[in-house]
Amino acid sequence: MSAGKAGDDRTRQRMAPYLGLRVAAAALVFFSVLVAGTLFAARYGARDATNTIGERQAEIAEAAPDLILLGNSMLGEAVDDQMLGAQTGLSIYKWASGGSMSAYWYIATKNVIAAGPHRPSWLLIFFRDTFLTDPEKRVDGIYRQGIEQWTRESEPLLEEIAYKSTTSQWSRRVEKAWPLLRNRTMLNRRIENTLNDLTAVALGVPTERLEAAAADVFAASNMIPEKITGAQLAAEQTTDRPFDELVEESFLPHIIRIAEAADIRLCFVRVKRRRVAEGEPEPEDVVSYVADLRDYLGSRDIPFIDFTHDPRLTIDHFAEGDHLDRDLGRPVFTQLLAEALSDAFGD
Repeated sequence: MSAGKAGDDRTRQRMAPYLGLRVAAAALVFFSVLVAGTLFAARYGARDATNTIGERQAEIAEAAPDLILLGNSMLGEAVDDQMLGAQTGLSIYKWASGGSMSAYWYIATKNVIAAGPHRPSWLLIFFRDTFLTDPEKRVDGIYRQGIEQWTRESEPLLEEIAYKSTTSQWSRRVEKAWPLLRNRTMLNRRIENTLNDLTAVALGVPTERLEAAAADVFAASNMIPEKITGAQLAAEQTTDRPFDELVEESFLPHIIRIAEAADIRLCFVRVKRRRVAEGEPEPEDVVSYVADLRDYLGSRDIPFIDFTHDPRLTIDHFAEGDHLDRDLGRPVFTQLLAEALSDAFGD
């Protein structure tokens, strides 16, 4: 036996007890997290959604807006609500939840906006292409936590439309039986916060400073625009099904019904996408879909504002993906929106 091989064997022999100890420690940590997580979820998992809903309703009531703007980061990056208020003479409340789609917009409209003590005159929903009739997208994982923040104890329509697939139904049954799995996103966030606190202590800096530095490093502005665009395009709905079928299986008719019952006027705003600004032609199925959507909303006397082909929004106004640049694009879009709202509202 060579000296080198013998040395390796002796090293492995000396390390064996420590390796076993590390495995045992890892197993202990795993089962501790499992048990603690289950207990934590059992104690804190059943959140009182009424309080959360009530707080948002109180915030809206205090602002007493004429218009509520509802959407995801496309709205968040594109609209300066203070500038829009100054341009239109109306009070504005902007509700932009990153990554949200139609299930979130439905539940926010139903349980918060239409059910609150202050109801706006107008609700504007900002969307991309076919997102209004794609109810099963972005309803799981971190997106589910956002949706469930605004749910009541029973939401049969949400369950029926957003979680109608066999996989989703099976997943929901498992989660109802196992609190840890149902609350995994919240538990992950708690663990992440604890790790951030420990890391901050080890580095000798405040946790807020550590989190701010991480946010700067991983900011969307540091990402590759083409990668962001690809991810956003992957979220699109592509189907050859008739528009009428898509609508009937979506949240759109229910959003319209809820707004009408609450005496809230609706307006839908389609934002411009990077690919169009770059000169790429729209897919034929999207063109056909938007034409049908326009007719559908028009037949219900619902304004539809479409910035897709507005030449005043150029590629220079975009940041990463479909997001507009806050410095270059936001002021331009806000001005265009103010003008479009004046036309849509007949002022």
